[in-house]
Amino acid sequence: MAQRLVPGLLVFVACAAASDTPPKPPDLHGALIVSSNYRYYASIQYASGSEARRSALASCKADEPQATCTVYANFKNQCIAVAANGPHHFVATGKEDWDRQRTRDFSLQLCREKSGSECRLLISACSTQAQKVEDQGIKTDSGSPEIEGFQARLSPLVPR
Repeated sequence: MAQRLVPGLLVFVACAAASDTPPKPPDLHGALIVSSNYRYYASIQYASGSEARRSALASCKADEPQATCTVYANFKNQCIAVAANGPHHFVATGKEDWDRQRTRDFSLQLCREKSGSECRLLISACSTQAQKVEDQGIKTDSGSPEIEGFQARLSPLVPR
């Protein structure tokens, strides 16, 4: 009988040790859409890339029914930022360990290096666990929906 208990006991110990490892958080997806009027739309914190694209494309089409909306970038567990100097736009997708500020700074630096003058940040968005935690801490108005999938819009740079 003792021989039967030992293998069972070993299995129990192995399972207990494995349960101490925290589960890996789910991937968070985002999409950056640009319209034919040079407006940007970003959706973040979706379970899949297709959900993020669908959401951002729907926002673009709802906001600009006559425009052509195009997927510019997909990103996962990352931040993205767009900087511009006049008609020149520079998109930076941060590495997985970059936060929003580092991605913004990189986008602005890229813009300055390539265009040689002042640049401005147009949009930045993060689809990361850190951003999700930050967003959950934001208090919404009583009539506002909870943050499920964030969408950002930017006014056109070029007059229509």
